[in-house]
Amino acid sequence: MRKFSFSDVNRQPGEVLDAALAAPVTLQKRGRDRLVLLSVAEYERLLAASAATRSGTGRTAHRLDTAPQEDLELLERQLAEILADAPDDD
Repeated sequence: MRKFSFSDVNRQPGEVLDAALAAPVTLQKRGRDRLVLLSVAEYERLLAASAATRSGTGRTAHRLDTAPQEDLELLERQLAEILADAPDDD
């Protein structure tokens, strides 16, 4: 899986997005994997695979428009933490 930094997203967004359309990419912050960016087709494939093979782990993938409110609130808090740690590129 290709890896890009958060700064790469600002400096070369076209390359990052093109790579993500071809295969999932990892976005790193301070050398640590933080996010995975993937195409809608890959997301839907993973969602279908998850639904087909529920293993009882309690993990479920959601779309933003259909996710439970508690999952959205957790996502919002975690993203706020990541962004709060982001260095200013100014």
